[in-house]
Amino acid sequence: MRSYRFVPVILLTSLIPSFSQNLVKGVVLNDASRQPIAYANIGILNTSIGTISNADGTFTLLVPENYQNEELHFSSLGFNKKNVPVSLLKKDQTVYLVERPQVLASVNVIGKKEQNKSFEFGNKEMKGGVYATDTVYAGSSKAILIRNELPSFYSNFAFPVFLKSARIKIFKNNWPSFKYRVRFYEVDSLHGGQPGNDLVNENIIVESTIRKGWLVIDLSNLKFSVSKPFFVAFEPILEDKDRLQIVQEFREFKEKNPKRVKIDTVLVDGKKKTRQIVKWADFPGTAVAISTTQFAREHFVCYSRRSSFDKWEHVRGILTCTVTLSNQVY
Repeated sequence: MRSYRFVPVILLTSLIPSFSQNLVKGVVLNDASRQPIAYANIGILNTSIGTISNADGTFTLLVPENYQNEELHFSSLGFNKKNVPVSLLKKDQTVYLVERPQVLASVNVIGKKEQNKSFEFGNKEMKGGVYATDTVYAGSSKAILIRNELPSFYSNFAFPVFLKSARIKIFKNNWPSFKYRVRFYEVDSLHGGQPGNDLVNENIIVESTIRKGWLVIDLSNLKFSVSKPFFVAFEPILEDKDRLQIVQEFREFKEKNPKRVKIDTVLVDGKKKTRQIVKWADFPGTAVAISTTQFAREHFVCYSRRSSFDKWEHVRGILTCTVTLSNQVY
């Protein structure tokens, strides 16, 4: 029998708007080429209200009435951000983003050849998985801090180094194929050390058909140098039709198996957080591996957010993910 063991499921809500919500539809386009921008981040800052555009640039978003005085943010890697007041949103909204000139990072060539050295950092433990349930609101992400500290400590390690590869453990996948966006963030020391600004302004989208195991992403073609600790984050990419399918199947499962959907409250940084726990379920989608052991929590730092512009929150479940860095460019 197939099973998910202790897989947290984010609260799922209806895709049908109620009297207190506005359904906004639109498309995000490149201002110069008028071509669609796939997987743009869309949302209201510091809230769970957000989504990502589909492959053809279209998007659908439920905006509650009490957010009429807020702004809807639009962003995509390699483009300037744009904000549109919610009160001015049209039912069929077209948003144009201006492409940002790319500044190529310089690569220093050292006369004396150094010995090639690679260093792997991150969490390799797996004790369950988190089911990525982007539905009405999308753009969720999990990020882990990459730094030269125990249990992965190298006495001969020194910045700057180059991104070589990253890998994430897939706990369970039921889609014929799935997509993730890989992002790299600065450490925002002004806001408690959470993920800050993007380091790499290139859309790194990886697609895979694996059912479980390590998904490896080659980053050597970026030739990107990092000079201090950073976060690597994984953002599931789902289309509107995929999110609708998840909602429908979860509803059916919950109606037939109410005892297998439980509410769990945990303490994170002294704050109570509530989540739904689903055991022995087989929903469409992908679950990434995590570890909740004391060892993992003591040695790694992990954050998550529920939608594109939501607040980052420190979480107990540490993403099973590693990054390999090299002292030489490939």
